[in-house]
Amino acid sequence: HPPQNSADVLTSAAKPVLVEIGPLAYRESWQRFDVDFSHGSNTVAYTTHKTYTFDPSQTAPGLSPKDTVTNMDMAAVKLRSLFKAEAALLKVSVDSVLDLVDSELCQGDSKSPVYLCTTGWSVGPIHNSTMTGLDRIKAWLASDTIVYTTLFKATLCSSETLGGDSPFVTRSIQDILFGSESDVLDDAVAALDRLSDLLLGIESSVSNPTAVALIDQIALNTATLRDGIRTNAPALLYNSSGLEASRRYNSPTHVKTGKKDRNGVGTIKLYQNMSTMHGCENVLYHEGSVSGGAGADEPVKECQSFKASWNGGEAAEHGWRSLWDGMEGVGGTDGERFKPASWWFGEASDKVHVLFDTVKRVLPLTKKSSDQMLESLKLTRYAIPDRVLSSIDTVPNNGRYDQFGPDGLANLTYQYQTDTFVSRPHFLDAASVLQGSLVGLHPNPSLHETYLDVEHTSGLTVRSQVRWQLVSLLTDWGLPVIGSTISDLLVLAEEAVWDHFCSVSEEKGVEEGVEE
Repeated sequence: HPPQNSADVLTSAAKPVLVEIGPLAYRESWQRFDVDFSHGSNTVAYTTHKTYTFDPSQTAPGLSPKDTVTNMDMAAVKLRSLFKAEAALLKVSVDSVLDLVDSELCQGDSKSPVYLCTTGWSVGPIHNSTMTGLDRIKAWLASDTIVYTTLFKATLCSSETLGGDSPFVTRSIQDILFGSESDVLDDAVAALDRLSDLLLGIESSVSNPTAVALIDQIALNTATLRDGIRTNAPALLYNSSGLEASRRYNSPTHVKTGKKDRNGVGTIKLYQNMSTMHGCENVLYHEGSVSGGAGADEPVKECQSFKASWNGGEAAEHGWRSLWDGMEGVGGTDGERFKPASWWFGEASDKVHVLFDTVKRVLPLTKKSSDQMLESLKLTRYAIPDRVLSSIDTVPNNGRYDQFGPDGLANLTYQYQTDTFVSRPHFLDAASVLQGSLVGLHPNPSLHETYLDVEHTSGLTVRSQVRWQLVSLLTDWGLPVIGSTISDLLVLAEEAVWDHFCSVSEEKGVEEGVEE
């Protein structure tokens, strides 16, 4: 649903006007390998290798993965939330750098460079005022908000991906689906790497212990922000280059076979070695194509593969974040099969449970009808009830899943460290405040509902439709308009810092016989 009025959305808070395109279909295939039976064949463990291939037969005529659309870059929204969360630390860091520049460059006899340290200066289009250039910069960067928004805007504008300060970007559909969200984050990490290099140069050239301690704190703040940026970005598909890559990325899932207790057939005991749901803090990306085929950008977890023997503290030490306060145990099935009705009175169950990786939860699906047919097979349809996506006002127990917004949203903010949610497509069955926030929605239960059709005698799912819509909350995007004087002063100040501190660092290295 590309927004047709992205500029108006940012400047005048207009409702996004959406036009639906598609469907554009990819077929998801699963291959289970490293299969291992244990506990007297009561449990089977396996690792899953997923691949996605474009399916033109299910795609709207004339639509191709190479077609471009304008959509919101969720990585840019994530980046803003990270900068905002560290606003106070960023302000302390910037103030410390400016004070250090003042003491090192402007307090001596030379007071150089003059455009930073004195009044009465003129450099190119920048003309003298009653303030020094450094004082002008300090006055501009006077609040936490202006500091983080200025730095955030500078990061966006230096990004090769965005090349501007709008969160809306135009990309091919395949780039949006396969790995594109790492681009902006990679650009931001590169910018912070440059800042780290600058801090290293400054630290090498000063001897004041207080200044060194300040620089160390700034470097720590920078590393905190950098590490936050590298946490997993939402809604990425990827195609592993092979089984070894899938083995590296995923831990085994352990499932009951039903040999000992046939009513438990298909029940998940450990999901990727986890008994409660966790998420890896850090995900890196291989360089590669984003074609959606083998060798496309694939995330590689910095976290060590999850071990079933870990307690909560050990999991955290290895980079894993406990979700839902550690209260969401694994269970249910993967939706492929359930307890056969033929094993217990021949009636279809009123409820089944499925572990949905998208929301990192085990969801109940309730019986909706028993009159579905596939040729001669009689099927029972199970669907996700509204209460699963209800707010705490409707279902108080949903507070454990942070569902404090309107009905119709599952909150994934804690998982992705940004305002990210999922809903049914087109906000089907969601609160009117959500449906009324956009123009161009057309909710349709037959198209947008998630359901499983189960042949209840065998317990096997023979037809299914799983539909999720990723939602990102965009509020108060407005970034500061940085005038030409301040902009040019900031650029000149950065050059002056590099020239002064880093040249001193290089000279010091030469004196010590160090080559870099």
